[in-house]
Amino acid sequence: MIQFPLVNVSIHSWDPKEHYKRYILTSDMVYNVEDEELEKFYVGHTFVDDQGNLFYIQNYRSSYKWLRLLMPKKIRKRFKLKIVPTGDSMEFAEMQQHMYHQAICMGDATEQFIDLSHIYNARSIRDLFG
Repeated sequence: MIQFPLVNVSIHSWDPKEHYKRYILTSDMVYNVEDEELEKFYVGHTFVDDQGNLFYIQNYRSSYKWLRLLMPKKIRKRFKLKIVPTGDSMEFAEMQQHMYHQAICMGDATEQFIDLSHIYNARSIRDLFG
């Protein structure tokens, strides 16, 4: 079972020009993205949950028409991601190193969403996400 949030572990160096939310999934739906962005940030990428389970984004489809009727008009494009478990997992130390590396890559943008001491003091992947 998927437990959100999921963090992208396929992209080894997060781009500080991109919003950090491009690298984190809080559900299997993504909003207001172009097809190119879906390919760049999601499809074919591996994500990890707070238990260390790895998931693969296999593909996507447009959301159902009835769902679009329920959503605000400002949310133009809605896509549902097909997320499948890989059967593999990531160890805490590896994820901690990954998050530390991403914080360094983000440079000054890091201060907006990652506290380096939080990464250092974390004792589990769930702590890293907290």
